[in-house]
Amino acid sequence: MSYFDHNATTPLCAPAREAWLRVQQEHWHNASGLYREAAAARRELDRCRERLAELLGDCDPETIVFTSGATESCTAFFRACAHVQSGTSGGAVRTVISPYEHPAVREAAVQLAAAELLHPSQLEETWAEVMNETSTTMMAWMAASNETGEIFPWPQWLARGDGHGGGGGGGGGGGGGWSRFFGDVSQWLGKLPASIFTIGDQGGPWLAGCAHKFGGPKGVGFLRVGGGHGREGLEGLCVEPTTWQFGGPQERRWRAGTEDVAGVAAMVAALEWAGDQMPGEAGLRDEFEQALGWPVVGGGRARLWNTSMVVAPRHDNRLWLARLSQRGFQCSTGSACSSGGDGDSRGLAATGLEWAEMRRVLRFSSGWTTTADDWRNLREALVAVEKELDAR
Repeated sequence: MSYFDHNATTPLCAPAREAWLRVQQEHWHNASGLYREAAAARRELDRCRERLAELLGDCDPETIVFTSGATESCTAFFRACAHVQSGTSGGAVRTVISPYEHPAVREAAVQLAAAELLHPSQLEETWAEVMNETSTTMMAWMAASNETGEIFPWPQWLARGDGHGGGGGGGGGGGGGWSRFFGDVSQWLGKLPASIFTIGDQGGPWLAGCAHKFGGPKGVGFLRVGGGHGREGLEGLCVEPTTWQFGGPQERRWRAGTEDVAGVAAMVAALEWAGDQMPGEAGLRDEFEQALGWPVVGGGRARLWNTSMVVAPRHDNRLWLARLSQRGFQCSTGSACSSGGDGDSRGLAATGLEWAEMRRVLRFSSGWTTTADDWRNLREALVAVEKELDAR
């Protein structure tokens, strides 16, 4: 099978598998226990936390909370927003989300808004206008699109400095305005350097990521608390940890539950492995698109080197996927979590695609082992499937 769905999930890389097996063999004990073997498991978890902090740009290890994945991390961020809002006397904290967000971000905000804990609004302004928002605005914008691969200009935004981070100044002990930014970096990690998200001693924005997007196991991820201080996120307003999962003192009381030490170790090993593969080469993808000649969504903008979303000339994308699968190609129509799963995507709508076009989009996302032959065979299969569908 030719796998072109790496943006959905990646195969487990060898270093991650080896790390998981090693820790399961040596440190399978409960890291919160009080005996010697448990302490060894705790030291392994602390080592992983410190190493992940280095891979994220030498941020403070105390800002990293291990989770079950990016979906939980996104929910945790908005729960932190709600926690801060409930403790303010100035009314609701406005939460702005970009129109491109993954459902893990969008739905978390919507559900908390339904409970009257948040007041999210869809981001329609330009980023420059959002920069002028009041300091009570929380802003969420993904680092790179899981659907089109578009890379959003985080380096430029972050380079503007702390004074712009909250749209009106820093303040507080949590590292200033950047603690009011949130980035889903699930697609960025393993493909582009993560160090740009750390702003010196100011820490940087809140970040959510998951291991299975860069060669690690499913079911493990992290939340990096913005502002540089694990107990002082959200510009120092959140002095105490914001608990979103109850039942114990693990993860500094942010998230209760027995720690998955082996999963965390595998995640760190995978990110190290992916970092060694950088930079990725977009040449094979570009040659594929040029030879195919179909419209490319986001083709005129900076994109991840591995992602190509095209609009088929005719026929529903589900028909294309079925025929491609019969030929041994594993592809997708975009986000596996998109509403309805049939091309109905708010993120795609934000790119300007019409409804009829969204029903014809196909996403191909490669990995480090994808070859020129794989891309060429995919193009030939698309040409053959087009003839089959036209002849029905």
